[in-house]
Amino acid sequence: MICHALIAARGGSKGLKNKNLKKLKRLSLVEIAIKNALSSGIFSKIFCSSDSKKILKLTEKKATNILRPDKFSNDNATSESVVKHYLHFLKKNNFKYPEIMFF
Repeated sequence: MICHALIAARGGSKGLKNKNLKKLKRLSLVEIAIKNALSSGIFSKIFCSSDSKKILKLTEKKATNILRPDKFSNDNATSESVVKHYLHFLKKNNFKYPEIMFF
């Protein structure tokens, strides 16, 4: 079975600037998400979707990175638009579609 983890980590935030890069016990929020996805043992591939090159640099060794356009990363962007962009990325890069998606 093909099972992907999709981690959506936007660079901008109104409430807490760069919250996905903030460290909790030496790991950023995005690193914690990747660590949890890896330790679950159920995902055949982990994807990180972000508009932030800093976030993608941090995740490049453990996840397949998807650079998300600004139109899917602003305050009006929806989770649905992030998933649609991810599915488009899979098709464009010849990845097989997953049977289960985790958010």
